[in-house]
Amino acid sequence: MVVVTISKQAVKRKILVPAIHEDEVILLLRKINLYDKVIQGKAKCTICGKVITLENIGGFIGIDGEIHLVCNNPKCLIQAARISEQEK
Repeated sequence: MVVVTISKQAVKRKILVPAIHEDEVILLLRKINLYDKVIQGKAKCTICGKVITLENIGGFIGIDGEIHLVCNNPKCLIQAARISEQEK
């Protein structure tokens, strides 16, 4: 499952994506024990490897039962959506 916030202009085809409010991102990061990793600059986008910050976090993706982070680059979000479809 991918959870993202993305502008409609970034994707040319419709993809059903559950979304959470920006304010809830920190709560979710704490719940899944990734908050400290993000704050310390140790979290990376599972697609491109870019360091994830609170400002550039684009989404979460479940791969093989583990939650991974995705940056807000539209290409990474699209790739994450494709991977999520394959994981179903």
